[in-house]
Amino acid sequence: MNESDKRSFPHSPGRRAFTLGALAGGALLAAPAGWIAARGQAGGTSTPYDVDDLLDSLGVNTHMWDANQSDGRRYDLLADRLLSLGVRNVRDSAGTNYEAYAGRLHELGREGVRFDLIVDPRDPARGVENGIAFARTVRGVLESLEGPNEYDQSGVEGWRDKLIAFQRSLFAESRAAFGQDVKVLAPSFVDTAPYRKLPAIGEAADCSNLHAYFSWHEPGTSGFGAEWLTGYGSIPWSMRKAKAQVPDGPVWVSESGYPTDVGRGSPWAVPESVAGRYIPRLWLGFYRAGARRIFLHELLDRPDMPEEDWPVKFGLLHDDQAMSPKPAYRALGAIIAVLTANTASAIPFDASTLAVEKAPPGCAWMTVRGRSGTVYGLAWLEQPSWDGRSGQAAPAATGELRLRSDGLPQHALLHVLDDTGAMTTRPVEPTGDTLTLPVTDRVSILELRT
Repeated sequence: MNESDKRSFPHSPGRRAFTLGALAGGALLAAPAGWIAARGQAGGTSTPYDVDDLLDSLGVNTHMWDANQSDGRRYDLLADRLLSLGVRNVRDSAGTNYEAYAGRLHELGREGVRFDLIVDPRDPARGVENGIAFARTVRGVLESLEGPNEYDQSGVEGWRDKLIAFQRSLFAESRAAFGQDVKVLAPSFVDTAPYRKLPAIGEAADCSNLHAYFSWHEPGTSGFGAEWLTGYGSIPWSMRKAKAQVPDGPVWVSESGYPTDVGRGSPWAVPESVAGRYIPRLWLGFYRAGARRIFLHELLDRPDMPEEDWPVKFGLLHDDQAMSPKPAYRALGAIIAVLTANTASAIPFDASTLAVEKAPPGCAWMTVRGRSGTVYGLAWLEQPSWDGRSGQAAPAATGELRLRSDGLPQHALLHVLDDTGAMTTRPVEPTGDTLTLPVTDRVSILELRT
């Protein structure tokens, strides 16, 4: 898809942008085996990821800095929902006149939450001077400061030179105030070109900053839009784009997600049940591709905007009186709860002996080493669940995954999600040295203990 096919949404901080994919001529393609089977290919063994590293990669966007939005006005309920979810990374803004804001960050920090805060010249209250001053007040809970949000869509004349100067100032002032204890993220962009054409940005940042949206396509899409043959919009394509920004630093995905207000003047949104399938896969897909933080956009829906003709409901929570959870919130919470359960394994299972013997097309598989020696295997089919062109559900994706190990425990648990995001658990037993599992387009978790 060409850059001219994109459009931006009003958003604070800065402006939000959303990529429109495959509105015409795009194809739903088979999931790319190159990244899907990165760990656990048929015939190969699985190298486990560390559970704490995986969980620490997940974050959410909030707007607690803004007293006029529900995030700020109804903070107590929002904080309860955030902590109940189990996510401990939040992206918000630095430098604000909202007096209650710093205290709330400290309150959440006492529960283990850490913050990435955006500094942006379009609001004097959030420029470098005020941003650094505010950051000093929340130093104990601050992990990173971030350059301007999607400044390439600002409409500011000469924005490139102004952005470079601003980012250099932010980097220098942050280093003077915090040394290397606080990371500095590069600014985010909507268009592709600035990632590779502004090398000066990379000299004033520790991490690349990626915004990645898939329109209505599944996270494992191999590409969409007019440039789908290049892999446009896929996770590998997005990661390559971001790496060009800070070649020697890690990639942080500061925004990604799916809107759920289907029928709002465009085919970009997906039903809440589909977002409940896609959003956990989005997180795991970017993590497996090497992203060190993945901030979902966003925790809470924005208010209704009747005058707009594009989706605005990206939240994991509805903006209703109860901030009621959507399926994606429940699914993420269920996955986190399983992976953090205090289930000690008497003898840690040797995940290096676990091999994928047979897998259906598009099957993703990853193993995770838990805190107590328990091994978890996460599996899903990276196939489409929704066709935005027709506004209809895609055919259900199902298959079987066969695992082999000389030391399979005789009793294992399979945790399975449904379309509401609820998780059910049932025992599964191996047949000799093999174990066969049903897999669908929802993430399932195999729990192995000896």
